[in-house]
Parts: sequence; C-alpha cells; structure tokens
Amino acid sequence: MYPVLSEELGFALDQFNSCFESQQYLKQVEQDAKEANDLGIKSQPNLIIWYEDGSIELIDGYVNRSYLESILSDHL
Repeated sequence: MYPVLSEELGFALDQFNSCFESQQYLKQVEQDAKEANDLGIKSQPNLIIWYEDGSIELIDGYVNRSYLESILSDHL
C-alpha cells in the first residue's frame, strides 16, 4: 500500500523503500501516535491551543482564519 501511494505522490521509490524497510523513524512515529492518542486526536487536521492556565483546547477539522482570530482574541 505505502509503496503504491509513494509512487503516486511522486516520491523517489528507491529512497522511500529504503527508509520504510530500515524502520529508522518507526520509534518516533509510534511515539507521536501515542502522544496524539493521549491528547484525543483521532483525525487530521487538528488545532491544539495551550492556554496560560495549562488547559488545552483540541479543535478537530479545518479552522478558518476568522474563527481562529476570534478564539485567540478571547485569550490575549
């Protein structure tokens, strides 16, 4: 599956296969996936806002500029 996708996206197939087979980045990907799961992230795109009081707001999906500005202006 991944080699087919990489080729469709125009990646250098030899380099992709070498990287994929070496599993050089597997540990980092697994750590990132665990952190995302712990934060409740189930899909992309996401926006995470950490507030000064330590609270976190997770916004799933696309956020347009005006909505983002309204969220941030409430906390500046």
